[in-house]
Amino acid sequence: MRSHHGTISLAPLDRGQVRDMVAELSARHALPRDVVEDVAARTGGVPLFVEEVTRLLLDRGEGGGGIQAIPPTLQQSLMARLDRLGPAREVAQIGSVIGRGFSYGLLRDVAVMQDAPLQAALEKLAEADIVLVQGMPPESDYRFKHALIQDAAYENLLKSRRQVLHRRVAEMLRDRFADTAAAEPEVLAYHFTQAGLTDAAVEWWGKAVDQALRRSAFQEAISHLGKAIEMADKSGEGVPRDVVTAAPASQRLELQTAYGNALLQARGMHSPETLEAFSRARELVGDIEDPLHRFSTYYGLWVGGYMRCDKATMIEAAESALNDSKSRPDTAEAGIAHRIYGVTCWMARGDLIAARDHLAQAVELYRPERDRDLAYRFAQDVGVSAMVYLSFVEWALGEPERARAVMEQALAQAAEAKHPPTLIYADFHAAWLESFRRDPGRAQPPANRSLALAREQGLEMWMLLFPAVLAWANAGARGAQGDWEELLSRLVACAERNLELAEVIYRPLLAAGQVAAGQIDVALATIDRAIAANQKSGICFVDAENRRIRGEILLKRDPADSAPAEEAFLTAIVIARQQKARSFELRAALSLAKLYQGTNRTADAHAVLAPALEGFSPTPEFPEIEEAQTLLAAVA
Repeated sequence: MRSHHGTISLAPLDRGQVRDMVAELSARHALPRDVVEDVAARTGGVPLFVEEVTRLLLDRGEGGGGIQAIPPTLQQSLMARLDRLGPAREVAQIGSVIGRGFSYGLLRDVAVMQDAPLQAALEKLAEADIVLVQGMPPESDYRFKHALIQDAAYENLLKSRRQVLHRRVAEMLRDRFADTAAAEPEVLAYHFTQAGLTDAAVEWWGKAVDQALRRSAFQEAISHLGKAIEMADKSGEGVPRDVVTAAPASQRLELQTAYGNALLQARGMHSPETLEAFSRARELVGDIEDPLHRFSTYYGLWVGGYMRCDKATMIEAAESALNDSKSRPDTAEAGIAHRIYGVTCWMARGDLIAARDHLAQAVELYRPERDRDLAYRFAQDVGVSAMVYLSFVEWALGEPERARAVMEQALAQAAEAKHPPTLIYADFHAAWLESFRRDPGRAQPPANRSLALAREQGLEMWMLLFPAVLAWANAGARGAQGDWEELLSRLVACAERNLELAEVIYRPLLAAGQVAAGQIDVALATIDRAIAANQKSGICFVDAENRRIRGEILLKRDPADSAPAEEAFLTAIVIARQQKARSFELRAALSLAKLYQGTNRTADAHAVLAPALEGFSPTPEFPEIEEAQTLLAAVA
């Protein structure tokens, strides 16, 4: 069953429905009422069993021993019908190995039969209601009338005979039905698995996984990978380590990283299953030469640390990737290394200059034609992922218009890629940029758009994150108390699932909203929790803004005592200057200058605001610039 399939439970037929069904089947030779009642009792209302028993009674006639001579189970009844087919039974058995449905051409190649006897056997199967037929040989297709009939035919084969037939089916599909093999690699993988041919099975399960990932069918990919990994593990059992060759090790690592990539999407970057998958991949890396396998592992470990705000894991994985890329400076892998190292410099080290340098290198190394397929290995388009973080860093460095241009480029690249997870990723980060800018209205469209897409794709992590984004956007746009409570509940849900990044981004915004709603003490507790959490984790990219928000809360709490607020604003400015975060510095300086103006310290207001404002020009991308210029003129 595929990821988009569902299950429908059907109730058994009642006695009246059984009587109607038997009456229709035995229209020309009506069965006595007591026999019909016996059929209802014997079959339990299972339609196929009702049909089988009725047909057997009709075939045997009055001298056939009545209901007592009928096999007591549906399976035995189906076996009895197959046994009466003579030579056609073998054709049914071969068909059952192929599957519920099969073409005449494939059946002929697998059975190695001449057309005349094969067609005669198929006609007999159709007359006996074993199979349904569409078209005329050699273009005809067949389908077992019921899955239980196929099962009965299959179970009547010796295991050794089944394996031979499964192998032949797989080889025929591979060698003579290339279109079917390309469209349904999981079918060949299944047949090679049943044939006991491990290497071929793992190869075709891998192809099925690749196809599922390209269709964003992540649950299906996880299912395929589970089978492939199980087979690969079995193939190595009992084999001495010095006998195992590099090729199987590489193949096993490829399966493990693909498994991690599927989990990244379906379960989320933060999930314990994803972490376990990439930790296992790390154990398998060894001396594997293929760099993509190694970098997939680095990325999987890094992004798990990123979502959980695990600074040590982020740094270790990013440094390993960057060191590994030094011998391959112009490759896609180098671009990935620079991207995750740049994000680590920004988030975990507060080094915005290094962050911009590495992210710019990642963008420069991106080659759409070369790198587009890497989205299936690294969760999203690797160019888009570098651009969105370069946008953040440019904004923090005091380049709001450049930040907007880079984000627009990322969104355009995501649209061109037509890869749902990339579209979702780009929209999330576009909304995140608006949280830096404090523009909730502009965050709503991308968040609404991609929440719907995440639900359609069944992507758990994004279904947790986007409601938090929307809760902030709605609360910021409307200012209703219920919206802020909704944001709090969404943050709690994210924290319960180790999505600590949501807390880092949106808890300070929650605090700002609580202040606006008049909940001063609650807001102070909220921002203090955010600051303490960041001090514990070492994630520092919003430290300056958090201190500024805390200062605003303290000023609201006790306007007559401005000293604690002044201290918070000064701390924010110091942090921002250390990080070269000019946009956060300007915000903190503007807050402090307002405080000074309100306490008749105009010289101090000018002294703190003038250097922070230097180099900025008014732009709609950063309205605080114009506000700061107006205040500076007033205190000049």
